[in-house]
Amino acid sequence: MFPVWLSTASSTITLLSDQLNDIPLPSVMLLLPPLTESMLLCVVSKLGLFTSLCLNHFNHLVFNKLILSVAECFSKSFTVGEAFFVTQGVVLFLSVSLLYLGQQAVVPQISQMSSNVSSFSQVVLVGCILFVVVVHKSPYFHNPLQFSLLFLALGTLLIYPSCYFILRQEPVMWLLSFCLGTQERVTLIILWTLSLISTILFVGSWQGKVSTITRKVFHIMVIVVYVPGLLMEGELLYLASGVVFALFILIETIRFFKIPPVGEAVQTAFSVFLDEKDSGPLILTHIYLLVGCSLPLWICPVPLKTGKIPPPVWSGVLALGFGDTAASVGGTLWGKHHWSGSKKTYEGTLCGFIVQLFATFLLLPLGGTVLTPFNTAVVILATLACCLLEACTNQQSHIRLSAEPTKGNRTPDFSIVNL
Repeated sequence: MFPVWLSTASSTITLLSDQLNDIPLPSVMLLLPPLTESMLLCVVSKLGLFTSLCLNHFNHLVFNKLILSVAECFSKSFTVGEAFFVTQGVVLFLSVSLLYLGQQAVVPQISQMSSNVSSFSQVVLVGCILFVVVVHKSPYFHNPLQFSLLFLALGTLLIYPSCYFILRQEPVMWLLSFCLGTQERVTLIILWTLSLISTILFVGSWQGKVSTITRKVFHIMVIVVYVPGLLMEGELLYLASGVVFALFILIETIRFFKIPPVGEAVQTAFSVFLDEKDSGPLILTHIYLLVGCSLPLWICPVPLKTGKIPPPVWSGVLALGFGDTAASVGGTLWGKHHWSGSKKTYEGTLCGFIVQLFATFLLLPLGGTVLTPFNTAVVILATLACCLLEACTNQQSHIRLSAEPTKGNRTPDFSIVNL
């Protein structure tokens, strides 16, 4: 996968070029941003200049369309940072997946060297994104019958054949063989199934007002899922998190468009646990929680079969599972002194720091990391920075489209709405 700094550099160049739209410049200067991005892509990925130019054009085209759609249709669902992060993430995933899967199709040796788990997850997620786009663009598929037929058609005519072609074997049998291949995987699946049943029963039986502490039950379930998964079978966790991510997107699509017969039921179940952060038409908290815990695992460049867990892979579950939960509970129970302009408290931040640090020193050795004095100092500083960043951020500024993009502009203009 392309380095994160490449995406950051590309975004910086794009934003700088957009800011220069009103300044008279020679026509050749307008070619510098895309050429610079393409050259960076060519050097880092070694794809060749023509392929890099095509991929860069695809990225910009999809990004501009997607960010415009987000600003027009879902402005209250995203802060400015969330809108750009989500949009860039989708664009980066699509470009990398399509390029990677295309290489596998053309060069069979790549398929033999790559991970079947990664390939399967990418095909499923690309198919899921395509399904959501079609449903969003065409009201015809909001009817439950047409919705189901589209789902079956994409599954049988696109996802299944693509998986068969990429895996070089029957996908369903491969999936069953992989999930039931070892005792550790069977144990994890049983544990996760029990956790899922417990969560469904908790959501279905809850009545009355939901507090901040109550919502953190889902964060505790994250710990139950991710800690054993990382310690016992990282590849299965990788596959499961990708499939559940696709399932969450599908469920949110059903809820948003109120697809009978379960759309209203999902809306009722979700509405009980909403807070002020879910003020828009989309409900994304549970998806953010899953992505926050899984993203370090998804972008990890080290194979997960080695038995040694790279320290960065723990970052999601440490920050969200342990740190955020402790900060919320501690702030609710003992918080008295608030950060300036925020509902968050010093006491909550301190609780999050202590618990996250304790969990880090407990889990890293279990994952095979030897804590030297230097590593210990890095862990302490990183944990402190994470807690302070969480304490100093808020979700009060939302993105809104302020004007249609004028001719010659690469992106539309946006304004920030403070709620």
